[in-house]
Amino acid sequence: MMKPLGFRKLTLNVVKGIIYLKMEMTMEMIADFDTKTNDWKSTMEILVDVKNVYGNILYYPACSQSEIFAKIAGNKTLTGDTLRQIKELGITVTAKTSQI
Repeated sequence: MMKPLGFRKLTLNVVKGIIYLKMEMTMEMIADFDTKTNDWKSTMEILVDVKNVYGNILYYPACSQSEIFAKIAGNKTLTGDTLRQIKELGITVTAKTSQI
């Protein structure tokens, strides 16, 4: 996953024909980098509405990204298995709070 450039300071030096690029990262960028996998941590989050319909727990998409996952899965709702696979991608799944 590529992270957009948002460096605090970018310096380019040429010494004896060799180009040196120095990048100073912000603390936020350092916190988003996973040193175990050498990759950027996912900050994507999707929202779902959890509803009990005739005794069945159903997960309805509550944002545009979750709607896209439902379309990919070929359903109007997201199943528990689909949500587990989304989490395996490193995406946070959050249940939208319902108000009465």
